[in-house]
Amino acid sequence: MFKVFLAEDEIVVREGLRNNIAWEQYGFTCVGDAADGEMALPLIRQLKPDLLITDIKMPFMDGLALSAFVRRELPDTHIIIISGYDDFKYAQQAISMGVDEYLLKPITRANMAGILASLQKKLEDEREMKDYMLKFRQETQEYEQFARRRFFEKLVQGKLSAQEIYQGAEALGIDITARSYNIVMLSLHDPEPAAAKSYADGTAELQEQLVQYVTCCDNFLLFRWNLTT
Repeated sequence: MFKVFLAEDEIVVREGLRNNIAWEQYGFTCVGDAADGEMALPLIRQLKPDLLITDIKMPFMDGLALSAFVRRELPDTHIIIISGYDDFKYAQQAISMGVDEYLLKPITRANMAGILASLQKKLEDEREMKDYMLKFRQETQEYEQFARRRFFEKLVQGKLSAQEIYQGAEALGIDITARSYNIVMLSLHDPEPAAAKSYADGTAELQEQLVQYVTCCDNFLLFRWNLTT
């Protein structure tokens, strides 16, 4: 479900939007509301809604000021501004902020239905793209780590010439200009058959802890020494 926050000083309008729109039908849920922008802003910062619906004229902090804060702090949040003023100046300001819609009161269910259906599709596409980019970055990082591990495996096994070392290090962004480097070797020996299972369990746990520790440090790289390929 995508999260919606309502900022509206007229209680009848605010409750009407909250209670009379079939939010779930379009994949939304109303997570909060406030009577003015000053009250709304800290709640929005906490709840991080996917959609803000705000009146343009409210006491203390109006909808344009609230939208400006949200656009700066939560750029992924979509914004709908509702107004009782058919004034081009207000609409122009809203458009300049990149709001999704500028609606004039009274707001009808039919109007909201079309807008919510469109926003649902847009939000789903954005979420899908974010998931894709996250997976892409993870796969890229895994490939880079693999390439670095293979480089050091070949290096410590003496399989690289001086030229290959410099070329490989440059390609992988590895600084090899230091006068010396430290290598820590962890050696695991085969257990007796009777203790094989408990040994395997302990080794797996130790390896997991080691990997978690090393991968948190940019200056460390974990690789295997005794590989046959």
